[in-house]
Order: sequence, then structure tokens, then C-alpha cells
Amino acid sequence: MPDVTRTRQDPFGRTWLRVVRRAAVVICVAFGVVLMPAGVGAHSDFSGAEPADGSAVDLPLGEMVLTFALEVADPGGGVVAVGPDGTVIPAMLTSDDGRVWRAAFDPALAGGEHSVRYAMRAADGHMVEGAVTVTITAPATTVAAVPTTEPSPVESEAAATPATVAPGSSTGSAGADADVEVTTPTNASDESGSAADVTSANATAPMAAMFGLPGWVDPVDHGARLLGDLASLLLVGGIVFAWGPWARPGHLPGVRSVLGGSLVIAAAAIVEVRTIAERLGVGWVSALGDSLARSTLLSLAGAAAMVIAAVAVITEQVTAAPMLVRRVVMVPLLVITAAPAFDGHAVTLGPRWAHAGADVVHMAATSIWIGAVVGLAVVMLRDRDALGRVAVRAARMLVGTVAAVVVTGSVMTAMIIDSPTDLVDTDWGRRLLIKLAAVAAAALIGLYHHRVAVPTLHAGGSTAVFRRTLLAEMAVLVGVVVITSWLVVAMP
Repeated sequence: MPDVTRTRQDPFGRTWLRVVRRAAVVICVAFGVVLMPAGVGAHSDFSGAEPADGSAVDLPLGEMVLTFALEVADPGGGVVAVGPDGTVIPAMLTSDDGRVWRAAFDPALAGGEHSVRYAMRAADGHMVEGAVTVTITAPATTVAAVPTTEPSPVESEAAATPATVAPGSSTGSAGADADVEVTTPTNASDESGSAADVTSANATAPMAAMFGLPGWVDPVDHGARLLGDLASLLLVGGIVFAWGPWARPGHLPGVRSVLGGSLVIAAAAIVEVRTIAERLGVGWVSALGDSLARSTLLSLAGAAAMVIAAVAVITEQVTAAPMLVRRVVMVPLLVITAAPAFDGHAVTLGPRWAHAGADVVHMAATSIWIGAVVGLAVVMLRDRDALGRVAVRAARMLVGTVAAVVVTGSVMTAMIIDSPTDLVDTDWGRRLLIKLAAVAAAALIGLYHHRVAVPTLHAGGSTAVFRRTLLAEMAVLVGVVVITSWLVVAMP
């Protein structure tokens, strides 16, 4: 018969604790199952096309209408059509509202199956990529080349360079297309050749996105983002925990750990810049200047400042009072905390400053929560005599912290979704529900800490229950960070 004995120190009973731990395991398995097969859902913001994907058209197709759920911007030649023989025809794009785009093809598409590939930039900087396949039964017509006047040196150089994208080239993999010939649309009203120049530039810009990025880009990008997020949360939360509940002396507590965490954040940011450059088909300098790198640059700047501070403390170059140094260090910590507010949904959905403010508070509260949980594990290993006192202080601090996580998370969710049904009708919403369930499980474990484990520990009791629940809470919170890192790059 299960032990359901309740005492004043254990009012919930041991059965309740076992249920919470098993629920945490189930939640972790659930989010793993949901995330692995479905991927990021990068195309969920594409609403559809006219003609629709997979349809057949019996007349030459001169225009396709692409509709997106959110406003996107044409990055310059964001749509091309790839014919059955590999010929690429860039589209001329027009839009009245940024959501519905008309892609005009000259010459019109005809003669078999065509893949219309789009690489549009969302308002938050993310690339929206995909393809629509249509079959045109009307036969293709042959367009004779029209001699032009003597080309300029620039045009001669362009003509001497084959416009071909081969599989495995630096601009991306062409998939099944071994060689791709870029056909430049004609424009009878332009006699100076400027239209051809514009089209050539438009055709070149999105090639990496059009013909598929190298297979390493997406997993490396998401891996770097996840690693950077974890390191940022641990760095900020760990320092706050060491300054607050643990009351560590000195200028910078755990200075070598701070240095290591800062270097991890910086390395993850550099890797993200590399994937941004690959995704956009540009160089490092251009990628750094692109809006897609705003959040990454803030993280890199904050991490660099923390590296300098840590090195200065390690080499004993710091002579100022510890309190003054801590106030200075708070600046890069705030920069690292605020970096996510310049990426993802905080940029595009809801009132800009309201969403950004909620995002900053949410990240700060999450950092403190995770930092406290990991910090208590460190105290348990390195300063066990102080564990009871530190655990009581941390429990008091986490009451308001968890409330802030829940409130700001609810506010941001209300700004992102159009209706409550989005939580069950979309992949993004279902992942969010799993995150909310994980947060609830972590909060329940935290409640057990506050009501049972911490008072028992403070009274000189065993640390066994405290250790087990602490590890369970840590595992669930890591799962929350994993889900969050995927939710940021996915569209609702």
C-alpha cells in the first residue's frame, strides 16, 4: 500500500511528490516527441498561393499571387520560377499591403511542371522560404535572342560569368537541379538596359534560399541559439543568485565561471552571424549590418563586455569598490537580457514597446529562476552548511519571480495569437501549450520546495528530498528553454 502519511513537515504526502516527478518526466518526453518530427515550422506563416500548390493550369502563367499570414518585405528578387529543364525566371514583385504579393513572370511560365520558390523577409528579419509547384499544360514558346548594342565593361564581365548554381556551391544546394540557367526577363519599355541590371541583381540575391541552404545551416543555427540562450540565462541568473541569496563577497562571484559563460555566449553569437550570412548569401560584414543580426550583436556586445570584466578581475586590474564594479557589470547583463526583445515576435506583434518590455521582464525573471535552481545545486555541493539559509532566501525571491514569468508570458501570448483556438490549431500553439505545461510542473515542484523541502532542510532535516526535487525542477526548466528557443524562430 502506498505511503500517504502526512505530517506537519510533509502536508502533501510522499505520493504527491512522486506524481509531480513522474509528470515532469512525461512532459519532457512529450515536448521531445512533438518537436523532433515537426521541425521548426518555418513555413507556417505562408498562407497559400493562387494558383494553389499542386494545381494544373492550361494557359501560360504570367502571374502568381502569394499570400502570407504576416507582413513580409521583398528582399530583392524574392521569388523565382524553376522550369522542368532547370531554367530560372525571376519574378517582378508588387504588393499593396505587404501580405499579398503578385509575382509577374516574363516570359510567362509554360511547358510542364514549374517550382515557384520564394524567399521573403518577415518584418522581424527572419527569412520565409518555401516553394509552390504548378503544372502548365500549355506548350512553351521559344524566345529568340535580340542583338543589343555594344555592351559596357560591366555587362561584358557579367556575360562572361556563367549564371549557374551547382549543387554544393557556396550559394546553396540545388537539390535535383544539376545546373540552373537564369533567364532575365525582358522589358520593352527600358532601352538603356537598367531593367536587366536590376533583374540580374534580384536574381542573384536569393539564390542560396531559392535552391536550398546547405544542410548544416538550420541545425547549427538552432543549436547555437539554444546554447546561447542557456548560457545567457545561467550567466545572468547565476550572478543575481550569487549577489542575492548566496551573498558571495568580492567584485565578481565565480569569476572563472563568468568568463566561461561569456565566452560561450560570444561563440554562439559568432556562429549565428555565420549562419545569417549563409542564409542571406552575403559576407560577414553585410550580415553584421543586417537587421536579422540585431539580437545577435547585442548578445555579442554584452558577452564581450563581461569577458573584459572577468579578465580584469582575474588579473587583479580592478581597484574600485566591489559595489561600484557590480553596478557597472549590471549594464552588460541588462544588454544580454534585452537582446531577445530585438528578435522574433517582440518585433512584429503587438505594441512594440509593450511587447519588448514584457519580453525583457520575462527573460529577467526566467534567468533569476533558472539561476536560483542551478545556484542551489552549486551551494549543495560547495557550501552545504549554508544550504538551509540560502534555500530560504531563494524561496522568498522566487515567489515574485515565478509570478512575473507567468504574467509576462500570458501577456506576450495574448499579443501573438489571434484567438485561443490558435493554441490547438497551429504547431506553434501546441508547442506553447507544452511549454506552459512544463512551466506549471516546474512551478509545482518549486511550491513543494517552498512549503515542504526548504522548511525541512532549514530545520536540519535530510537533503535527499530537496536534492531530488531540485534536479527534477532543473530538468524541466532546461526543457522550457529548449521549447522557447524553437518558439522564437517559428511563426504563430
